[in-house]
Amino acid sequence: MEQARLALKVQLGSPADEDLVPGRHKENAPTRALEISHEVYQKLLDEDYNWLLSAVRTMDKGTGENLNEKLAYSTSLETANGTVHLEKSPHLTWEQRQALKETGSPSQLKLLYLAQGWL
Repeated sequence: MEQARLALKVQLGSPADEDLVPGRHKENAPTRALEISHEVYQKLLDEDYNWLLSAVRTMDKGTGENLNEKLAYSTSLETANGTVHLEKSPHLTWEQRQALKETGSPSQLKLLYLAQGWL
């Protein structure tokens, strides 16, 4: 059973020695960079699901330096006075972008934990 669990962890992109524990935020993020990256991914998930997926793809490619620009988009809003174009961006700080760069793209297992609110 343990071998099957470890094999599944590896298939989900998580190292076999990574010990994620549901609901134990400090244990799941032993470094400041991991803590910040978990907060950023949670923010992206909460604000705009498409941002999370795009951010993960961008981090997979190793091109997360301009993440704010890459995730930004404009949307049109019709009002009585005409059309207003709203710019939407995650507005990640330099520290947040550096933490993402340091920790890299999250595994699928981490994304599952994130979606459950366990990170």
